[in-house]
Amino acid sequence: MSGSWDCIARHEGGTVVALATAPLGDGIAACFAATATGLFRSDDSGRRWIPTSETPLPLLTAVAPSAHFAENRLLFAGSHTGFYRSDNAGHTWQQMLSGGVFTIAVVPDSGREDRLFVGTAQDGILRSDDGGRTWAGANPGLLDLTILALAFSPNAVDDQTGFAATASGLYRTRNGGKSWREVALSLDELAVQCLAVSPAFAHKRLILAGTETEGLWRSDDGGTQWNRVAGVPEGGIGAIAFSSPFSLHSDTGGSIAVATDSGVALSHDDGETWEMTGQFLPPILALVYDGESDEKTLLAGRYRHGIARLHTEQSGNAWSPSNAGLEATYLTTLVASPTLDDDPTLLAAGPETRLQVSHDGGRTWIEAAGGIGEAVVHGFAIPPDGAGDLVVAATGAGIYRSRDRGETWELPTNGSDVSIEIVACGMSAESKPPFIFAATYDGRLIASDDAGVRWNALRVPIVGETMLSLACSSDDTGSRTLYVGTAGNGGH
Repeated sequence: MSGSWDCIARHEGGTVVALATAPLGDGIAACFAATATGLFRSDDSGRRWIPTSETPLPLLTAVAPSAHFAENRLLFAGSHTGFYRSDNAGHTWQQMLSGGVFTIAVVPDSGREDRLFVGTAQDGILRSDDGGRTWAGANPGLLDLTILALAFSPNAVDDQTGFAATASGLYRTRNGGKSWREVALSLDELAVQCLAVSPAFAHKRLILAGTETEGLWRSDDGGTQWNRVAGVPEGGIGAIAFSSPFSLHSDTGGSIAVATDSGVALSHDDGETWEMTGQFLPPILALVYDGESDEKTLLAGRYRHGIARLHTEQSGNAWSPSNAGLEATYLTTLVASPTLDDDPTLLAAGPETRLQVSHDGGRTWIEAAGGIGEAVVHGFAIPPDGAGDLVVAATGAGIYRSRDRGETWELPTNGSDVSIEIVACGMSAESKPPFIFAATYDGRLIASDDAGVRWNALRVPIVGETMLSLACSSDDTGSRTLYVGTAGNGGH
């Protein structure tokens, strides 16, 4: 057997969790997109993307360039595993912190060594005054140490003002992050998940806060008084972006873009009035205006579907996909037909992509049509003898069944409409349908002896174990042996 591998297909798109631009001078900027498969860069306003490294950082959550990126090519990235620093525009990385990092803020004009703040999953806010080399805690006054967003005044070196969002409140610092005080918003259950400070904060005092369920909030006095923004749809706010012309310190600033559950709300008058566009785009996780002094291009990072691009001067606010080279889709489960030479069917899925089906051995792929929708697939099973066209899929909503090799899917039936960890399929005697087993998140086993029509619970002598995998053997005599892989003290 040869030890070489061939790439037979690539999937463009995927989930983009963060976007950032780095001015290079002369009105040119590099744009960075953080994804679960690494960091991508575009130098042409998001039209084409390339990975920044051959050994990418996985599971990114945030990206931020140095305030002096044009000279030092310094980038900072956060992930579920820690904080990373690159001094060559993302080609190689050094891990500087461990633990989940949700957000990064670079304080502008803080000297040749960037002053950084990071918001973590469990350790609150950390501060570095030397470009991320060393760190100290910055938590005095915080009552919640899960930090979802950070934003600082563009003039924070002088006014010392910054904001931190948590799942339970909004905080402000007026001493450069040495201490924090909770800001009162008139909400019973406050969950702020994104923040943006106007580039013209020095004289406009404008800050916007996006909540999980209560729409967009605005303060125009530096964060003391807050009001819900009229004209923006109620519900969740996923991202906020100011265009860079605000930094011209004039009364005729640029534009504001806000990601809502109903599309992107745009304002050209400091948030006084709004217009909606991109109603088909959500869920949107990130927004950025591209360019150093150009507000013509707006990029939206989307869940599962990569990046959409809007040229704001075009009529009709027409958005277009902008995923060339953005291969941010990753697959966690793959199954092949047992008779692949005769039936070259493959099925693949991942937590951030819809179910994909190939009928030519993986060279071309299509999204499964009908029935299964947005359900996250954890595993597949095909009868080992390849008989018929039955496929079953374990999802967070239950076990879906297809009788045409994955083309269309039937909703979970009674007994299988529970959250499923993984599914395995075994073959009984030739005259009988295959016997199917499935494991649930809470450690139960269910089984079907009629090809997934009806399901029954099995007695499981395993207590306190998390089931991770299943395998079953069967032969034409009807013998069935089930193997269960678990995480816990009991082994497998």
